[in-house]
Amino acid sequence: MSALLTTGLLSGCQFDAAIDVRHHGASPEFVVRYDGAKAACVEGLTVAALRDGARRNVWAVRKRDGESDGDATCAANFLYGRAPAGYETVVAAEPLTRSLSYEVAATGAGWSASTPLTAQ
Repeated sequence: MSALLTTGLLSGCQFDAAIDVRHHGASPEFVVRYDGAKAACVEGLTVAALRDGARRNVWAVRKRDGESDGDATCAANFLYGRAPAGYETVVAAEPLTRSLSYEVAATGAGWSASTPLTAQ
């Protein structure tokens, strides 16, 4: 069963970007869209643990060097802990803890979005 958690925030872009969080057991899925339903081309995605005012990355991926927006490897859907084709893991995934708060942040050409995450 999927659950939409929240919509992401915009920062300096010309379109409305959002990150939907869908829970699939221990591995949430992050779906990045703009202008309502169009798949965004994500250049980087980070999940950070938030605790006592500190932020610590617990998973991060980015497009591999040389991958461009026009390539078929452009991704908008990310399953926690698995880098899509054409992406590389920058920070290896740590298990998510129910007692912690997290933030998911995504960036692309001229846009960024973020949303809170609660581990299930």
